[in-house]
Amino acid sequence: MSNGLSTTITCKYCNQLVTPAFEHANLLVCDHCNNVNRVQDNYGFAFSDYNLTNKFRLQQVLKTLKLHIPNTSMDYTLDGIMEMEYNEGSIFFLFAQRPTPAIYIHFEYQWYEATFSKGSVHVMNPSAIKTGDASQIFDAISYVIQREKDNKISLAGNVFLPAVTDSRTLVEHVVNHQLFFSFWSGHVYMGSFELKETTCPVNQTDFLHYTIQHTCSLCNKQHAIEGFPSIRSFICTCGTTCSIHEFGEVRELKTNTLKEESFLPLQAEATFDTVRYKVIGHVKKEDQDDFQWDEFTLWHKEQGFLYLSVFNGHWLKLNQVKLKNYVATNRSLLANKVFEDGESFDLFNDYQSKIVLSEGQFAGNIYNDGMYKAVEYTAPPKVWTFEKPHNEGVAAFKGEHLSEEDLRAAFQVELNLPQAKGIGMAQPFSGGMPVKRMRITILLGFLLVLATQFLSSVFNHNKFIFEQSAAIQPDRTFPTIQTDPFNLTKSYNNLEVEVNSDVTNSWLEAQVEVTNLNDGKSYTSEIGVEFYSGYEGGEFWSEGKRKTSFVFSALPKGKYQVNVTPAFDTNFPPSTYTIAIYADVPMYKNFWLILLFIAIPTIIFALVNYNREYYRWSNSNYSPFLQE
Repeated sequence: MSNGLSTTITCKYCNQLVTPAFEHANLLVCDHCNNVNRVQDNYGFAFSDYNLTNKFRLQQVLKTLKLHIPNTSMDYTLDGIMEMEYNEGSIFFLFAQRPTPAIYIHFEYQWYEATFSKGSVHVMNPSAIKTGDASQIFDAISYVIQREKDNKISLAGNVFLPAVTDSRTLVEHVVNHQLFFSFWSGHVYMGSFELKETTCPVNQTDFLHYTIQHTCSLCNKQHAIEGFPSIRSFICTCGTTCSIHEFGEVRELKTNTLKEESFLPLQAEATFDTVRYKVIGHVKKEDQDDFQWDEFTLWHKEQGFLYLSVFNGHWLKLNQVKLKNYVATNRSLLANKVFEDGESFDLFNDYQSKIVLSEGQFAGNIYNDGMYKAVEYTAPPKVWTFEKPHNEGVAAFKGEHLSEEDLRAAFQVELNLPQAKGIGMAQPFSGGMPVKRMRITILLGFLLVLATQFLSSVFNHNKFIFEQSAAIQPDRTFPTIQTDPFNLTKSYNNLEVEVNSDVTNSWLEAQVEVTNLNDGKSYTSEIGVEFYSGYEGGEFWSEGKRKTSFVFSALPKGKYQVNVTPAFDTNFPPSTYTIAIYADVPMYKNFWLILLFIAIPTIIFALVNYNREYYRWSNSNYSPFLQE
């Protein structure tokens, strides 16, 4: 770290000595006058860009908070705590001294272990960095989530902040799926925190939220907002909308009434993934094409926010997530596809939307956005949604289809839900099976049948049993052909009888009887060949065949004998015939029958799926059916 301090300094406010708790601390709170000193090159300077009232709150937290380093068995006393306000919430920094300083950051309901580094960068002027865009801050391309300028801070104890001047810029960005906070002081790059996700490292988390009290100036209603600094806006029952700014300053904005019944009542509780959430807010949104939908904000003080969205009676459950796993395919928010763990999501819609009705409390300040850009991607039953409010960072939401049954089960109260119409953006195939999984199941079924047939062909030996060829004497009756007894040794066997004759405009047939000599049971069939040809209208024609066969299947183990009694057309007798018998032959009839049974539901599924997808994408600006 830079700006390290190795000696005690004199407080610039009260001239008392101030000793840093750890070597690299560069913002020190004086225990005598409670003012903050900025340290540089072993000298102290006055620093007033902080909130004194919130400092006293953090000072009480610092006395009781214990830091537990993950993967160790020891607790450490905190040397400093800092709260940095950004546009829609707060970032908490925790500092502890061990063999080397330990820094932990809490940001949007996720804990990170922070490592400080300072190297070369390619961007000197942070104003050139745009949110929602790509920027070569380091050697590799960064995807910029948000850029904050002149963040307000509060602190207690001793902390380290890379940029301590009044003109500082914080850029949150992703490099190779790794999250970074990078700081500039004016046009000078001061360093970066590399953030790695970790488990909660402290003994209690109550300090992450505190209650804001406000009395509405229009109706005198008392409000207690317990989720600040994460909850940043609310609406009074009289219709006065309010936003909460730095360190709890409430600003009343305008009136905005809600005159319709909500599908999910405020303060109702629901359990998702074992977490008990509370419904705290409801908005109705409208896009540029006058389509409207409802969104509900649910909150849990430790797990954060969960969002439920409904359009045409189809529900989505969405969690806000960091963008570190998002790979943009171009330099803008809008891409043809996005990818997650090898799965691709297709661009479904992009729109500008605004809030037309609201009630309750909300994450961030929903009343300062106006029209904001949103982009949706789908791979049913999953979705990704990206939002870019005006002058704010990019927010990413990972979601999935939520069935009405699961929604009712989560709330366990009577709900008046809208009736579903059409096909939802993320609605899976009937029975809950996604289309992709259905296709994979059909393909695996086909491959299994193919493999079974291949193995059957490999292990069937086509064993020769009998063959007789002879000339036909028209003036004599065909004698019955009888084979010598033979054994079939498998539990289930097959026997193929093949008839071949040079019939021309005539026929030959054979009565075949297969007898099990052990139990006397017989199996019979008629096998015939015929062939006809000639000229008609100057063109040659032919039909029939001179060779055919029949397979007796599923014959049990035993000793067998075959009797064949041929007969032929005495008017046009053939000249020769051949009777051949084989055991344990490959069978393709069942193979084709099974394929047919697979093909029929496959075709039905394809037609039904085509129809479903057509109606699903009818609500999209990027329907693949319009491109056909």
